[in-house]
Amino acid sequence: MSLQWIFGRAATGKTTRLFETLAQTWHRSMRTTPMWLIVPEQMVYDIERRLTMQFGALMHVQILSFHRLAERIALSYGSAARGTLDDT
Repeated sequence: MSLQWIFGRAATGKTTRLFETLAQTWHRSMRTTPMWLIVPEQMVYDIERRLTMQFGALMHVQILSFHRLAERIALSYGSAARGTLDDT
């Protein structure tokens, strides 16, 4: 398992690089390795739509916002029943 960060200014090819890396990783892993993409909340729908348009499916890719990732971790490790802090 690895973590890769993609940073850059607007219109520098971050999304293009993301899709190229996804395609390479997917082909190398025999199309079975689950992958998680962590993107800003406002980008989740757009990335899901673009992946579906480019690859025809989401191909074992989970697109998560930071909030969704936190919820998934809380559910997996049983801390969802405890109170959590929010920004209010």
